[in-house]
Amino acid sequence: MNFPSIKKVGLSLAIVISLNVFFSVGIETFYPSPEYNDFCGEKGRVVEDHIVIDGDVDVSQGCSDLYHESRELYARNAFVLYTALGVISVAAGLFLTVPSAVLGGFLYGGVITLFIGTTQYWSYMEDYLQFIVSGIALVIFVGIGIKKLKD
Repeated sequence: MNFPSIKKVGLSLAIVISLNVFFSVGIETFYPSPEYNDFCGEKGRVVEDHIVIDGDVDVSQGCSDLYHESRELYARNAFVLYTALGVISVAAGLFLTVPSAVLGGFLYGGVITLFIGTTQYWSYMEDYLQFIVSGIALVIFVGIGIKKLKD
């Protein structure tokens, strides 16, 4: 491998990492994840399977249940955000007219973004939804490969 190729690979990897850090920090900044202490910390405490918040008793659910429901909703919404950002990044990597190291960074960064979003929500998805999501991704990427790339 010659020195210019090492530079290109290094730049692509730097873009992959920077892109995903940027997306993750952006999502956490503008759509923060639920914190366990918000449900079971200072504001609320479990008393005989009930949660007490500012003197009111919620007998329907414990704080842990409320936290997990909130976490699942967050994971779903983050999945949608990561998917959109990943698709945009992959498209940029396939269709922009910029140096190949930049294209590679966007393309591979987008793939990793899709992976991060999917893994965050994967455990909450039903089996059929996992099958559908993975099938759609496969069809899209194979289709892009057939239309866009030539040997």
